[in-house]
Amino acid sequence: MLLAGIMVRALLILLLAFLAASTPTLGADKQGAADAAKWGRRTALVIGNGTYKSAPLTNPPHDARLMADALKAAQFKVIKLENASREAMLKAISDFGDEIEKGGVGVFYYAGHGVQVRGENYLLPVDVTITREEEIRTRGVNAQEVLDRMASARNGLNLVFLDACRNDPFPRSSRGAAQGLAKMDAALGMLISYATAPGSVAEDGSAGNSPYTRYLASTIKTPGLRIEDVLKRVRSSVRQDTDGRQITWDNSSIEGEFYFVPGEGTAPAAVDTGTSAEVAFWNSIKNSQHPQEFELYLKRYPNGDFAELAKSRRDALASGDAPAQPAKPVKGRQAGRPAAPAAAPAAPAVAGERTAVALALFPRLPASRVTEQDIEHAYRLKERLQDIDETRARQQAALGAAGRGGSIQEFAERSWRQWRADVDRLVAAKKLDQADEQIAEREQTLGIETE
Repeated sequence: MLLAGIMVRALLILLLAFLAASTPTLGADKQGAADAAKWGRRTALVIGNGTYKSAPLTNPPHDARLMADALKAAQFKVIKLENASREAMLKAISDFGDEIEKGGVGVFYYAGHGVQVRGENYLLPVDVTITREEEIRTRGVNAQEVLDRMASARNGLNLVFLDACRNDPFPRSSRGAAQGLAKMDAALGMLISYATAPGSVAEDGSAGNSPYTRYLASTIKTPGLRIEDVLKRVRSSVRQDTDGRQITWDNSSIEGEFYFVPGEGTAPAAVDTGTSAEVAFWNSIKNSQHPQEFELYLKRYPNGDFAELAKSRRDALASGDAPAQPAKPVKGRQAGRPAAPAAAPAAPAVAGERTAVALALFPRLPASRVTEQDIEHAYRLKERLQDIDETRARQQAALGAAGRGGSIQEFAERSWRQWRADVDRLVAAKKLDQADEQIAEREQTLGIETE
């Protein structure tokens, strides 16, 4: 059917857009220039909390300023908060998530008090008042939710730096025995760096900054250092500075190379290389003859750079009054709205389409190991996941209108995001039968009828 064909093509467009924003170029491991420039936009959220009433910390605000300056020097757009309330932290995290959805590299840095409760980590705002352990879960900011928000942006590369394993701000009698932060898993395309090993306590420092942040901020300025090499140098410096009392730790699932500051053999990092998901998406549909594809763009980017143009193309195609001249590719974000392009008689085929689709669906596998049956199976799973997303959104809206409890809602939302990420990982690893089982169970739970 025509509609089914359009939906399959729409999925291909989204996959190619994600591929352009998130995956290495061919031969990237051999070419530092490609690795340095491919990530595009750079956005960071930096938070330093110190003015706690019960257990103040001197250095976190200083650490936040030092880190913000270092990231700005590395061409990051920085959102910085000092001594933030819970409300301010949650809003900043939400805004940050919206920013990194535009593509590129996301960095989240936090300095201040952080504690673990039953294996979950919480970052503490300065307005927090805790008398019982269970209050941490409702008055702190769940670190896993920050990671989930970053992972859901699908922007290609996310780096998380937590200088939050400092002295416990609460009496031992009020909490369990666990010290420091708990280990968290890094989603694909994410690296998590801790000031010290999970379960250990980091030092606040006596020189105006914590040892971890002091060495991190200085080391990322070194040209030509991969992120992995940056962290190795930081680990060595912190260990020597603290006489072995503090050993930094990291957990990574990133692919390709990333340099904060490219060296002589690498190209300068660009703020916008034109490979963001939005631009790639637009270039994939700009000559389309299907109004549904422009509608799909508008749903994905309602305030995008090409929104007005997409509306015009959609309406023209729907009325049968579309021009016939193909549009030129867009190389980056425009200062103003681009002039309306016309459509070719048919959308051009994408060069290397099958390989691109295979890489987008299964980024960890060589295209030679992906069969047509695998691609078709994955497409079907993606379509079913889209149905699940839409059905759940409708049900959640109805529950919200009925006044569902906030804490229950938050728990359900965390569980949902974790399930969604797990299924995406199964598909990416080509464990399609396992993903199929998970999706079938969810369809049954949501009451979705399948053939």
